[in-house]
Amino acid sequence: MKISKISSLLLLLTGLLAGNRLEAEVFRFQYVSGAKFRAVAQVDETVIQRYGRQQAVQQSELRYKIAYTIKDVRGETGDLEGVFQIANRSTGDAGVYQWSEEHPTAYRRDAYGEMDVPDRYSFPVVRGVPRFPERDVAPGETWVGVGEEVHDFRDSGSGLGVVRFPINVAYQYLGLEEYKDKMFHAIDATYQVYHRFPVSRGLAPEQISGFSAQHLYWDNEKGYLAAYTEEFELVMQLNDGTSWIFRGTASAEVIQAEKMEKEKVAEEIRNSLEKDKVEDSEVRVDEQGITIALHNIRFLPDSSRFVPGEEEKIRAVAEILKRYPDRDVLITGHTALAGTESGRERLSLERARVTARALIELGARREDQIVIRGMGAREPVAGNDTEAGRRLNRRVEITLLEN
Repeated sequence: MKISKISSLLLLLTGLLAGNRLEAEVFRFQYVSGAKFRAVAQVDETVIQRYGRQQAVQQSELRYKIAYTIKDVRGETGDLEGVFQIANRSTGDAGVYQWSEEHPTAYRRDAYGEMDVPDRYSFPVVRGVPRFPERDVAPGETWVGVGEEVHDFRDSGSGLGVVRFPINVAYQYLGLEEYKDKMFHAIDATYQVYHRFPVSRGLAPEQISGFSAQHLYWDNEKGYLAAYTEEFELVMQLNDGTSWIFRGTASAEVIQAEKMEKEKVAEEIRNSLEKDKVEDSEVRVDEQGITIALHNIRFLPDSSRFVPGEEEKIRAVAEILKRYPDRDVLITGHTALAGTESGRERLSLERARVTARALIELGARREDQIVIRGMGAREPVAGNDTEAGRRLNRRVEITLLEN
């Protein structure tokens, strides 16, 4: 029997489709009680403010760090608790990332990705992505899942509070794909955003529109999202005629955190500081990790420049940090109670920045592994009515983060 060219192509196509069905996968979230993860997301964003023919453009870099723990597992559902930390810097700035916001969260998520988040939490902003069907999925196949976007207007004065609205997300499974020398299941997730807000008094948003196009790398063996990349645009129109456009790209990676033997590491650090004769130093263990407090770190008066010789303390700390390269670092500046509140906060932040730059130059960390913040005199460890107390309060704290 002679087979035509068209018949041959049909047989080939049928064979390919059959082969794809053999590669079908069942995607599910998996949970292990007590497991700790951290996700680090980088957002490069252009913000455009338009009013009539006038516009202002700003470039920024945001860095999100999400540390979370699976607190409990009930059947195929996990109870998660975590903290979203947000840091930023202007694009092109050679400086380190500056801590700006911190948001706690807790939620329940099932094996398919559906999330139940209490109303008091505004994070995560995008919920229910990815969302998996109950059936298995072959390469090339598509499905639709309902997710949710959340926007927090509590500080805007509009009276809107936390606004939640659904999003219909279109998915396509693409098959296996390599990411950082490892094979993952690649999934595209795209959705449109459109929501009209209720009429509000005062300045308030009228509507928000836009899109998100995400490329997901799914670890089906461990049952979690390992990484993703995203292109996005959101346009928010206000009732005074102003529009804000947020346009950019994002990428994120999830890392399962190894448990830190905090007491053991803290003792190693204490011994090193004592050996290097780093005076006025203290090591303590807390929820975040291990903090090295350098009390009375000396700067020139009302300055963020070190007094000559103080760099040796930072050099000793840099050598300690090099022993634990996989841990991110938070540097917090503190001052004694002198001058104005805004001046104290600005000075403490600059001193944290100088410390961070020194650690980077000494090779202790990369820029993307350090976040700084300035607390001014808001967290004293001693009274400010004596010189001894003020010496303790003038400090820089370097925290080796557990997660």
